[in-house]
Amino acid sequence: MLARLITFSLAQRLLVLVLTLVMIGAGIQAFRNLPIDAFPDVSSTQVKLILKAPGMTPEEVEMRMKSYRTSRRWRHAGRGANAQQDHQ
Repeated sequence: MLARLITFSLAQRLLVLVLTLVMIGAGIQAFRNLPIDAFPDVSSTQVKLILKAPGMTPEEVEMRMKSYRTSRRWRHAGRGANAQQDHQ
């Protein structure tokens, strides 16, 4: 199979040259159209939680949410990355 490909390439040098130039041109065109962000977004992901907690101050709610998130993370830490995704 490889011998036939080499034989064909040597017999059809012009075709191989034209196809190579077309592929190079397509690569250059794709590179020029590639969107490049000069200043990538490096901000951390933020999530807003809106919940009702009658009788609790905002600080108490925040502390409970942080401790819940941390305890869930540690509970599933030994079981691998898929365990966290399964229980979210």
